[in-house]
Amino acid sequence: MSLLIHRHIKTVLFSDKDIKAKIGDRLFPIVAPEGISLYPYVVMKRIGSNPDMSKDGDFETTDVRLTIVGKQYTETVELADLIKKVLIENCEADYKDFMVLDSEFVPSSDGEDWDDVQNCYVELMDFNFETT
Repeated sequence: MSLLIHRHIKTVLFSDKDIKAKIGDRLFPIVAPEGISLYPYVVMKRIGSNPDMSKDGDFETTDVRLTIVGKQYTETVELADLIKKVLIENCEADYKDFMVLDSEFVPSSDGEDWDDVQNCYVELMDFNFETT
């Protein structure tokens, strides 16, 4: 159930004490609140899904982009690396409404940028999640 993938991401990230210590509750769907002043934070956005119905069962591959935003370059990059590691290590989960069967980092998608408006560093990462 690709529409519910945010539950998995939130559960995994908030379960890691190091990530939780860095971002607190600052994990936002689609866009960060206007005027946010606490950093770092993470924005998650579902950017696509592809259903697959086969003899092995029905599942979907859901593409999600995570945007990590911070005031310090090193802090932002290290947080992005930690998030990547934690999401890959916790690639399987069983929830009431759906299952996560696998997760994959999409290496060609990562990038970094500078936000001139907020004066902050931005790390972009895409993941594919296989769900039921």
